[in-house]
Amino acid sequence: MFNIARRLHVPRASIGDQCYRNYFHGKDPKIERALGAIEANTQNVLRPLIDSVAPGDQISSAQFYPLVRYTALQRARTSHAEARAQEFVQHYVNAKSLEKGLPPGLLIATLENGVRGNILSALSLTPVLYDLGLSVLLADTPVKFVISDNPVVLRNQYWEQIMRFDRLGWSLQGLQIFFPISPNHLLLLYDRTTYKVGSRGHGQVVPIRTTRDVVLLNTLQWLNAEENIYFCPGQERHVMSQAVRDIPRRPNRKSEMVIDEGKHALTIGPSDQGFGLDFGFTSITRHPRRPIPDEGDTPVRNEHLAQIAWDFSSAVLRQTDIDFWEFVGTHPLARFLAELAQRDAASNQSHSYRAR
Repeated sequence: MFNIARRLHVPRASIGDQCYRNYFHGKDPKIERALGAIEANTQNVLRPLIDSVAPGDQISSAQFYPLVRYTALQRARTSHAEARAQEFVQHYVNAKSLEKGLPPGLLIATLENGVRGNILSALSLTPVLYDLGLSVLLADTPVKFVISDNPVVLRNQYWEQIMRFDRLGWSLQGLQIFFPISPNHLLLLYDRTTYKVGSRGHGQVVPIRTTRDVVLLNTLQWLNAEENIYFCPGQERHVMSQAVRDIPRRPNRKSEMVIDEGKHALTIGPSDQGFGLDFGFTSITRHPRRPIPDEGDTPVRNEHLAQIAWDFSSAVLRQTDIDFWEFVGTHPLARFLAELAQRDAASNQSHSYRAR
């Protein structure tokens, strides 16, 4: 483990102790049982994938859905996510204060059970990610992947050069999600209409054979970590070298808020960092063409899926026990998701959510 604030290498740190906090998800045992069930289901997919996946392999729909759900869950259940949720609420209170002629900061918001709310929101909104592509990147170099205490990193290479904010909403065009799952494996979810990953026709498991690309992927972890970086034995020299280079680049996380009520979005920015990293294994495709959006406009990948996912999340929050694809079947926009529904039918996966 490497502690960033102290710039200290801890050779034999206990990962279990570092990644655990009493009652982090609240004191309701139902939450822990539900999370345990999701993790057990994911391990049935994750462990065989790590043990046996090879370059050129395809990712089946039965693997895709648990991995997407697990990625969304891990995004929501960190101390960083908890702090962001608190920040989100305070920004919202400040905005409402300004509407009433009160100075921002006069009212202080306190969010109870922030992690529980994050998890429920993330899982209920996970279907908005179902149109993304998935690749597994293999670190085929002497340098291996590191992982931080804020491991799921969002980026939008497509829009980052022209938008005022970094546009990292889950429904947005150009989204990329990076999540290392072992020293040799990293999940990459990406907008399939915007990016090409690896060589066309060579599968969804993509070997990364240049040290530069692995180092850049690790930079995403360094720039977005809360406190610690974790790495496998034998990587000490590479980690120390990258610490010297990347720690001074870590940003001030001071943020602003943009409200886009027409798109059901309230965006705090800047959030995840990684601007200007140019990977060799992915490229932006020629289409769709990139119009300059109006001020405050949000370029959505799939408006029909986004609307259905939003409606589904609202249903879950009303204490409804419901399967996503059953919900889609009764939705007025169902006909627009025929392709995704066919992929799901082949997966034999449950998409039932219950607000607990």
